[in-house]
Amino acid sequence: MRTRLLIIILAGVLALVGTAAVLAYARHANERAIAGLKTEQVIAAKEAIPPRTSLAEARRDGYLTTETLPVNSVPTEALTSTAGLGAFVFNAAVQPAQLLLRPMLVPATQSTAANVLPIPAGMIAVTAEMCVGESLAGYLTPGSEVMLYATVPLSTKVTVQRTCQTSHDAVPPDSASTSVILPKVLVLSVTQAQTSAQGTSSVDSAVANSVVDPASSSSSSLSSGAVAVTFAVRPGTEADQLITAIQVDMPYLALISPPTH
Repeated sequence: MRTRLLIIILAGVLALVGTAAVLAYARHANERAIAGLKTEQVIAAKEAIPPRTSLAEARRDGYLTTETLPVNSVPTEALTSTAGLGAFVFNAAVQPAQLLLRPMLVPATQSTAANVLPIPAGMIAVTAEMCVGESLAGYLTPGSEVMLYATVPLSTKVTVQRTCQTSHDAVPPDSASTSVILPKVLVLSVTQAQTSAQGTSSVDSAVANSVVDPASSSSSSLSSGAVAVTFAVRPGTEADQLITAIQVDMPYLALISPPTH
């Protein structure tokens, strides 16, 4: 009788110990699962970021986004904040959806990245210097899509001259024709020309109803204040048409759409 009672008590103790062990295991497993689900917000590239872009510019232009990742999968050098790093620049191009890591950013003076243009595959870059009016009066920005027009002389006695001092209204209406040369062109960059030593005014285009020496006309340099616009075009016909419009005709831009970012 006493032996049976001891067996019953021992069985009860073992049952309690087993139950406690199962509960403890379940509790620890649940804690491990919860720890694995803990997340952290990190900064990533929403779209491709060109080299030498500052973090402040990337934030301003909408290049950045945030991603929520499990804590145990976040790299130790991943950026979780941009505080204090706005003036730092990316030392290399950053691809879309790529996490930003602290070593990607360096002081601008230490950047070794080349100042390269984001030229789309299969295309080339061509630069034209234009006046403010021809280049959309300051509304043109990298990433814009534009329509390129060109005014072409209709007579050998009419020669295109580049000067901001001549009003387009002075051109006889029957001496030139304007038409679309390229219906859609991507703008890669827009920069202001440096001031020349003579401090001359910005350059425009006009058609003069007189004969001008083609050599002196084509070789005349564009003065300060001109806007240098770099386009992405396909080699061949597109590039030929654009360069002809720049060198021979009178180019003019119309904005189709601003940058999407």
